[in-house]
Amino acid sequence: MEQFACEMAASAPDTIGIEEDLGKEGDLLPCLTVEADGTGVVSYLALPEGPELAPFLDLVGWMAGASLPLASQMASRLTGLDPAAELTVFIARACPHCPHAVREALRIAAACPQVFVQVVDAQLHGSLSTMYSVRSVPTTVLDSELSFTGVVESSTIVDRILGRGSPAHRMEVFSSLAVSGRTSEAASMLMAPGGAALLAGAWRSSSMSSRLGLMMVVQEALDLSPGCLESCEEDLVTVLFSGDTSLRGDTLDILSRIGTSTSLPAIRQCLLDMNPDVAEMAAEAIALITARSEGGR
Repeated sequence: MEQFACEMAASAPDTIGIEEDLGKEGDLLPCLTVEADGTGVVSYLALPEGPELAPFLDLVGWMAGASLPLASQMASRLTGLDPAAELTVFIARACPHCPHAVREALRIAAACPQVFVQVVDAQLHGSLSTMYSVRSVPTTVLDSELSFTGVVESSTIVDRILGRGSPAHRMEVFSSLAVSGRTSEAASMLMAPGGAALLAGAWRSSSMSSRLGLMMVVQEALDLSPGCLESCEEDLVTVLFSGDTSLRGDTLDILSRIGTSTSLPAIRQCLLDMNPDVAEMAAEAIALITARSEGGR
């Protein structure tokens, strides 16, 4: 990496300078950091060689003012961004799509001083990949919370950055944590004030695969705080009458885990469900909730 930096500086001595920094305790090394006046900071925990060289050279050109990285209208939306944003892009050397994902993130950093981008070799830094539950590349993570798999256009990322703090963003972060397997973090969101509403919203729009992650989150939240999801029962009950058989069955499962008698009238209606598996799950849910209720007397 040091050799790469020296070669870059030698190729454009009037534009590129090098400063050595051994880093501080806890920093991941080796790291190549690129910065210029009026732009965000970009750190490479990966060597920008092969296919990754092209977006790196684009970055250098943008930072040197050779061209505009973003359309002026999009760049103006980021003016005065507060708080700052952090984008972490996980890549693999042989991935043909990773350079495109990196370029989209670099465009934003080159246009906004308040955006920090970190490009990470997912194999070289396995512990970081595990921390963010990275299962495929490219994966882009916003503020260590919201994950995007595949190539995401810079305009979409800008929208997400500017939407931080909104209820929709909070819902998206919760769903992202649950689906990516970051169960404990998602469970903490559920247990926070107003967190139960996140489950109802995510559950209604869930797919068969994403519900597995949501159910794991629900179980962890209930193990830590048994009554934390009672306020979302009313919303979940409405899903029992969905046209999706799998969703009805999984909803019965989740209501039986929450376990209050509030949902029993609606669950009893499911005993007449046209699908025998759903009807059987309704009977099991009633038995579990009743036993739990009687056991608490």
